[in-house]
Amino acid sequence: MEKWPTTSCAANSMCHLICDMRRLSHKPEKQGQHTCVTQASVCEGVPFVVFPIHKLNHCCPPGGGSFDAGSGSGPLARLKSSRVGTSIMAAFLFGLLFFAMQSPPVPSSPMAYSSSSSSSSSSSSSSPLPPLGDNGTAAGVAPHPNGTAQRLPSIVIIGVRKGGTRALIEMLSLHSVVAAAENEVHFFDWESHFQKGLPWYLSQMPYARPGQLTVEKTPAYFTSSKVPRRLHQMNPDVKLLLILRDPTERVLSDYTQVFYNRLLKHKRHQPIEEVLVKDGEVNLGYKALNRSLYYVHMQNWLRYFPLGSIHVVDGDALIRDPFPEVKRVERFLQLPPQIDASNFYFNRTKGFYCLRDRGRERCLHDSKGRAHPQVAPEILHKLYRFFREPNRKFFELVGRTFDWN
Repeated sequence: MEKWPTTSCAANSMCHLICDMRRLSHKPEKQGQHTCVTQASVCEGVPFVVFPIHKLNHCCPPGGGSFDAGSGSGPLARLKSSRVGTSIMAAFLFGLLFFAMQSPPVPSSPMAYSSSSSSSSSSSSSSPLPPLGDNGTAAGVAPHPNGTAQRLPSIVIIGVRKGGTRALIEMLSLHSVVAAAENEVHFFDWESHFQKGLPWYLSQMPYARPGQLTVEKTPAYFTSSKVPRRLHQMNPDVKLLLILRDPTERVLSDYTQVFYNRLLKHKRHQPIEEVLVKDGEVNLGYKALNRSLYYVHMQNWLRYFPLGSIHVVDGDALIRDPFPEVKRVERFLQLPPQIDASNFYFNRTKGFYCLRDRGRERCLHDSKGRAHPQVAPEILHKLYRFFREPNRKFFELVGRTFDWN
């Protein structure tokens, strides 16, 4: 039998023990080989041990038999090193603890809403997509014995930052067919995440019932040049949702978020006039302005996806009257009609719409809907003039107009 590196004994022991406890079947491709176990197959998606997928070399012996450490062969009790034995025992207790907690809940609405029931008022963009592993992940599915499964998303909200992505995914989660990821995953735009591969991405998805559609949202996807190709590699038929606001309003929201973040960290912040204008003209070096040049980014997306695969949500309309916009999204995704006007109510205290979901009322976090800073009228007019031509080009790309400026 192949000898295991002593540095890997503890991890391999734990892997072996979990395999025994779950009585998983690992069939080697050839006689005498070991079958490597990915995170998705060890306890089927429950992250007992998290290994970077490109470094994963900890395996279970075929057939779930004895484990060999260092030299010789035999069961765990024959390990010669007391140090390793201690590690084995710790791993065993760790495994038992998580085994008892392994059953994941059926997906529910994301936690980004706060309950308000009491208030009625170095890899470049040309890098290949890291592959999926074996043991249930090859088809983009990590099943679980309770009938749910983690699936790669068939719907992705790609942006834009400060366009209303959190409100959109929360409203979509009202639909029983939708299973929404709780957090922004940043798989396709962050190299540190992308290099972990699709099994890691899959592990970030919610557990969904049969027939449910998985959706994730990462607002930075829209303005990242490498994301469209990578996302197309994963699934060329994925449905994309893009929520946009008036470019000027979006810039002001962007500044407001950064302003409050720096305020909480007791960091210095620049007055808005200083970041918007430089030498009497619009400051082209301000990143928030670039994020509002929608046509530039949309051109890149249309290189990989047809316009019919991208639904543009009017973020300003979603704020004023969410129900009609959500119904348009529902039709685009070909979901059975389920969300209705009774799911929305205007909270006068917060100043925006909140949700009613199966008897519960919930609103966006207090960080949403903050008032924008006062901006001199002459600076606002500079921004309106600056965005006029980019907006016209965007309208031509998507074949519709928006009430901007």
